Formats: sequence, C-alpha cells, structure tokens
Amino acid sequence: MGNYNTRLTKEEVLGIIDNYRTHGRDTTELEKALQEAFPSIPENETFSVDEMIAELRKKSPVTEGSCCTCGTEGTLLNGVCETCFLSWATKVIEDNIAKIKRNKQREKF
Repeated sequence: MGNYNTRLTKEEVLGIIDNYRTHGRDTTELEKALQEAFPSIPENETFSVDEMIAELRKKSPVTEGSCCTCGTEGTLLNGVCETCFLSWATKVIEDNIAKIKRNKQREKF
C-alpha cells in the first residue's frame, strides 16, 4: 500500500461539517475536533453555517417589492423573499468561502 496524505485543511473540515448539517447529522464532535486541530485560531473565527446565515440575515436590508429569485411580491431581505433567503444566503456563504480559498492559493505562489 502507498502512503496517503490524510491531512485536511480547516476549509475542508468546514465543508464536511456543512455537508453533515445539510443531511441532518450531528456535527458536535467534528466541531470539537476542528477546534482541537486548529488551536491557534481564535474561537470567534469558527462559525457554523447557521451562525453565518443568521449574521447575513441581520445585515440584510429589508425592503418591499418583488423577489429577484421567484418573483413573489412582499417583504424582501436583500432582494429575496423569506422562502428564497436560505438558498440565497447559502450560495453567498459558499461563494465567500471559495473566494477565501482562491486567495489563499494565490498567497502560496
């Protein structure tokens, strides 16, 4: 058998945690292991997806109009209705994580 690299980056572990949450699995032990594996990272840098969505919800402007995703009329958070907000916020968070990963890759070169 060959040697396999079994090390994961913080971003990879966060991706696994997000995947577990998406499928309704408990992530308590993974989050604990993440904090133990990256002790130099301040506690406030490790956010759950739910916390990031809540923060995005808090920062989103509330307006009235038509949802840019489904067209429903009514109260909007950052341009989308309450029904579409979760999928929109998840996409924003995924895009932000991907951007951070790309920036870290550029720093390596």
